[in-house]
Amino acid sequence: MKPAAASASFSGPFALGTFSAPGQASFPGLVSPHGLVLDLRTALGAPALTNRGIFERWGETLPRLHRLAADTSADWRPLEGLRVHAPVEPRQVFQSGANYRQHVIDLEVAHRAPDDPRTVGEARAEVAAVMDRRAAEDLPYVFIGLPSAITGPFDDVELPDHAEQPDWELELAAVIGEPAHRVTVEEAPGHVAGYTIANDLTDRATVFRRDMKAIGTDWLRCKNAPGFTPLGPWIVPTESITDPGDLRLTLKLNGETMQDESTEDMLFGVARLVSYISQSARLLPGDLVLTGSPAGNGLHWGRLLLRRAGIDVDLVEVRPDWNVRGSGITLQGNALRVLRDIGVWDEVRENGFGFDSLGLTAPDGTLLHVGEVLRAGGDDLPATLGMQRPVLQRILADAVRASGATVRLGTTAEILGQDDTSVTARLSAGTEGRYDLVVAADGLHSATRAALGIDAGPEPTGMAIWRVPAPRPDAVERSDLAHGGPCYIAGYTPTGTDTLYAYLVEPSRDRATIPPESYAKEMRRLSEGYGGAWDEIRDSITDSAQVNYTTFDRMLVEGPWHRGRAVLVGDAAHCCPPTMAQGAAMALEDAWVLSELLTSGSAWDEKLLTRYYERRLHRVRMVVDASVRIGQWQLDGVPGDVPGLMTATMTALKERP
Repeated sequence: MKPAAASASFSGPFALGTFSAPGQASFPGLVSPHGLVLDLRTALGAPALTNRGIFERWGETLPRLHRLAADTSADWRPLEGLRVHAPVEPRQVFQSGANYRQHVIDLEVAHRAPDDPRTVGEARAEVAAVMDRRAAEDLPYVFIGLPSAITGPFDDVELPDHAEQPDWELELAAVIGEPAHRVTVEEAPGHVAGYTIANDLTDRATVFRRDMKAIGTDWLRCKNAPGFTPLGPWIVPTESITDPGDLRLTLKLNGETMQDESTEDMLFGVARLVSYISQSARLLPGDLVLTGSPAGNGLHWGRLLLRRAGIDVDLVEVRPDWNVRGSGITLQGNALRVLRDIGVWDEVRENGFGFDSLGLTAPDGTLLHVGEVLRAGGDDLPATLGMQRPVLQRILADAVRASGATVRLGTTAEILGQDDTSVTARLSAGTEGRYDLVVAADGLHSATRAALGIDAGPEPTGMAIWRVPAPRPDAVERSDLAHGGPCYIAGYTPTGTDTLYAYLVEPSRDRATIPPESYAKEMRRLSEGYGGAWDEIRDSITDSAQVNYTTFDRMLVEGPWHRGRAVLVGDAAHCCPPTMAQGAAMALEDAWVLSELLTSGSAWDEKLLTRYYERRLHRVRMVVDASVRIGQWQLDGVPGDVPGLMTATMTALKERP
């Protein structure tokens, strides 16, 4: 949603801005509280005047501005109809980072190491104590921005291709009047002419250099693209601001308040920042000092822009309660990367169990080998995370609702027809609607896939898996797998502080021959061939309703995954045995790639949907083939190079899809 048109709401008798009429050059203007603008080039008799020129002679010009503001006979014109530009073109932009106590706490907690043992509450308390010490004893943190990043407050911002996680940062900006070099904190306020507002847009994905960690932050790439510093609309003179340390900063996204904080939360106030900067640099008239952003940016809310603005979504779910059953799920790093990109990683990490190694044991529980697992999502995410399926479902469902999508539970959809521009669908509630696109994520036995005439379906691989949730023994801190014994694989994965899920892989059986009420007894029987942690796990397998038995299938739609304006994602387009724990990751990547393309500005047409298929096919085929091959080696009793195949596949998956 675009912001409302400029209004003349500000403190004091006047403010300064930069304007232009259609087809004319921009000019510095005096703005009245009544929504009127006075062209200062004419009023001050200086045809080439700019606002920066005004600040260069601020001391002598300020009294004249007061007289002009009181002159009702001057040539005032309505603000309406004028374009509002950035109010000043600075020569230098100084930016303060990590300057709001609560904001720093939020960022530190969000970016803490994957193996950090602290809870969110403990981490917040520790960072808060550090911030208090820093305010009392330390120096401000300041870096340099580019004037070319500045744009007007109502201009569109074009995101560069590398900006995967664009975020907002509302900031109070001080505008320099008198030059300042090596001034004291007490002298610094006299060098500030006025204040304005800046939105310091930041691409979270490129803040830190992953290739050269010792270098640290990459402010050029993450903050300085053209248009990444919307500024204004007005500069309010210092004399109209009673206390810059007691102002309210509020940012709204589509009408919803995201940031709402007092500048009182700043660790270092304006005077201290200006004085600090002036010890190293000479501040010039019109220069900007951005004072940092308060808490409440997109990273905090899990609302990174991700180029999704303006797309309305109806989500249709057949289950009336939107719940899932299941014991646990294993998420590799490339799945975690997508969950971070959509803003739910903090909650996923808090509710799951992350680890970086994989253990191999003998059937009796003897540990044979522990190997490090590649961090396919990047070095700042764990290699693997286990969590309870219903918990992940709740987190994702909450995120969908928070996004503003319309959720229709207990509902099915039927495609009635489509043309070049839309799809007509009928919902089981009796309503019909026209949609620009239908995205079918209706699973392995997708009714949409069949309705579209896509001739593909799941094929059994000959294996099946028993799964059950159980209490986590204290000694279990990673996944351990035993090959051999009564089953092909016996394993377990921690899913939380107190929970895990255990699994046994065996030759596939006809489920009709296994009474559901016997599931717990049958899984206990199979597990008797395994020792170690299984001795504790086995005792907890008592409720057949908690035990799940599923066959392994494989499927890959080889041709395009769309027909017209209906497209498949996830298990509707492909599935693989869980031998590499990549099923969820492939589905998440599908959605991420499709969303990126749909929000890229390209037309939603055959070409775009074909690009989606082409970007996904090779990667998904690699995973499906590798997962099936690992299972086939076990079925055939062949000692295949499982570690080598998994390492090669996960190395390829480390690249973004």
